[in-house]
Amino acid sequence: MPGPDPHTLQPDEAEQYLFGDTLVSIESLPVRLVAVSAASSGDVQARAEWLLRLLGQIESGAPEHDEEHTDPSLRRIEAKLDLALDLLSSVLVSTRSSALTVDLRWSHLGVSFVSPQSSPIDRSGVLHLYLRSWLPSPLELPVRQLAQASDVGGERLWLAFQLDQPGLQRALDKLLFRQHRRHIAQTRREL
Repeated sequence: MPGPDPHTLQPDEAEQYLFGDTLVSIESLPVRLVAVSAASSGDVQARAEWLLRLLGQIESGAPEHDEEHTDPSLRRIEAKLDLALDLLSSVLVSTRSSALTVDLRWSHLGVSFVSPQSSPIDRSGVLHLYLRSWLPSPLELPVRQLAQASDVGGERLWLAFQLDQPGLQRALDKLLFRQHRRHIAQTRREL
């Protein structure tokens, strides 16, 4: 998704671009920001879409229209099995230990958070979001830094998602909507 030139935005402009007229989620999540080559962006996005679809099936049991099975419970079992196999393959690689839990503000366009360390990326990289405590595999999304400013506790970063696959964009929208619904339900229970 093309956006503004990262070197022309001030923090307030980046804030408006990412969160102006869209659904925003605010939560504490472990994140890790890494620099990678742009050549791997397609693979990163395909894996992110796959992970978001599996997570959606596990959490809501919502049917996917392109699935061959019509039984929602069978689709959930298949999604859990796919996820379990992926987790087994990643057991040898533990990257979560280097992830920092931050207060994250995000929309389908990007994220903003205070990083206690300086940004490891110059212009673009991959943001690893650890969405669930029971899920050690991160959601990896290509990002481009829009702005950076000093803040209490470190540097506030504004990162725009660089998503060029419509399926990934839809899956991310669905995740944010589920997060929003979950937050509303929790707020109602607390009242």
